[in-house]
Amino acid sequence: MSFTSESRERTQPTIPLSGMIDILFLLLIFFIVTSAMRESETAMEVNLQRTATGKAGAATIATHITVTTEGKIFIAGVEYTIDNLKTKLIEIARSFPSEPIVIRGDKTSDLGVTVEIMDLCRQYGLNNVAIGSRKKASELR
Repeated sequence: MSFTSESRERTQPTIPLSGMIDILFLLLIFFIVTSAMRESETAMEVNLQRTATGKAGAATIATHITVTTEGKIFIAGVEYTIDNLKTKLIEIARSFPSEPIVIRGDKTSDLGVTVEIMDLCRQYGLNNVAIGSRKKASELR
């Protein structure tokens, strides 16, 4: 005894693609926005000191702290004072204890600010600290 009708056609199951396409586009937007935010950290123009022994791309994924000629401190385009920087470094140390920190100081900026930032990083347990530099013009070839 069969309860199905001989004249009725069976439909094949289909996968709803519109939901998957929406998720795909959301993921694409997420990755584009987060990569653009990561690149904004190094977008600030500072005149880095040239060195012969620097390694290119040594810390590509790192927190970049920029010190301008005037001694202003920036992380991802946001200006910080030393007191605000302390709370930010504590937050980074809690969330990402092994996060590399690259201090990009302008070559005409005050060395004392850079040393103070390095000291704060080490105080809060961030030991992977580097100074950002550029290769000498003779080394670029």
